Amino acid sequence: MIAALLLASSVPADFPKAASVTIAQVRADPRAWDGKWVRFDGYIDRCSRLSCHVAAQPGDAKMTLSFDSSDSFDEWIGPQLPARVQVTARIDSTCLIGFCTDRAPELRLFYVDVLTANLPNGIE
Repeated sequence: MIAALLLASSVPADFPKAASVTIAQVRADPRAWDGKWVRFDGYIDRCSRLSCHVAAQPGDAKMTLSFDSSDSFDEWIGPQLPARVQVTARIDSTCLIGFCTDRAPELRLFYVDVLTANLPNGIE
């Protein structure tokens, strides 16, 4: 699936309405969020072919959601990392409920707005 990525300062008008949530809320009840559009703030420390996730706090390896694989997104976000971001995406809870290896597609059809790029040591 191709990730929707636009380089504007706000979510495009044609994107579905998204509920404002936290990563913790999604992880606490993934079935309730499956297929729903959400918006939240977080931090991306690094992004690679097998792992690209957004964390609730800089360097947090546990409270995260993973981006669906997208070479164009990885190329775009790479030079801006570490970064504080706002994410709008559709949740796919399959890997949150079960188990997936490598890059779990928990965030699909996503839009990422970089709020602060190139943070020193991943901290704002």
